[in-house]
Amino acid sequence: LQAIPRDLFEAAEIDGASRLQQFRHITVPSMRHVFMITVMLSTVFTSTSIVVVHILTNGAPANRTEILPNFAYNLAIGSGRLGIGSAVNLVFLPFLVIFIILITRRMLQNRSV
Repeated sequence: LQAIPRDLFEAAEIDGASRLQQFRHITVPSMRHVFMITVMLSTVFTSTSIVVVHILTNGAPANRTEILPNFAYNLAIGSGRLGIGSAVNLVFLPFLVIFIILITRRMLQNRSV
């Protein structure tokens, strides 16, 4: 937030913009890259982390909180089907890579404009 020039807020205030309008038209667009990086890292960490779901719920009730790493773990360790469990993760990996590439391209595209 400190990187956003104070002049933008002062100019918006002089033009009669409310606090909500300043937030919507100045703060959010200025923080877009931070939001995208946060989404990308959060997606990567969530898609590779089994700890939180496994400790808190283990997929219960009725597997409603089960995420893909938890599903792969339950297949591999719980059912003893190591091949299927590892295949689930390997099939998911290209989708994760494509998601990261798309977000990175969008960030770089917006940066050059």
